[in-house]
Amino acid sequence: MLIIPFPSEEKVLALAGYLNDKYGVNYLLFNLSEHEYNIEPFKNQVTNCSFPGYPCPPLEAIFILLKQMDSWLQSDPANVLVINCQATMARSFVLAAEYLCFCRMKYKDPIEALNELCDMNGFDPNLLLFPSQQLYFNYFSKIFQGFTVISPFTSSPSILH
Repeated sequence: MLIIPFPSEEKVLALAGYLNDKYGVNYLLFNLSEHEYNIEPFKNQVTNCSFPGYPCPPLEAIFILLKQMDSWLQSDPANVLVINCQATMARSFVLAAEYLCFCRMKYKDPIEALNELCDMNGFDPNLLLFPSQQLYFNYFSKIFQGFTVISPFTSSPSILH
């Protein structure tokens, strides 16, 4: 899994060239920013997941993304995930930490995963997230600790299988 900065227009071709040369068709780029860029140089291997204005997406949307990420990685051992968002990279780190818990790799707590990802990349997790993102991330962590969350959008609980 790679976490990259948002590619400015002048860097799209260079980034696409790098990914295409290094991974061929074995990468899937998740663009978590609210800005789209030309996906043709990436051989259309981009999933745009826009949540404009830094809102917290519905938990169901996060689990759909996590299942999509897991399906991609499970479909071929050579597959790689590439994640980008906007300036702070908070969304990218949060999604990566959530995925590491979702797939039950090394972490049982996404907060622990986020702290380690931040340490490895020179970020302070306390400065990375907006307060609303931190609160939302804590909700996600509680789900992994066994709490059931009932969405205001549905009458059924979100349950991990």
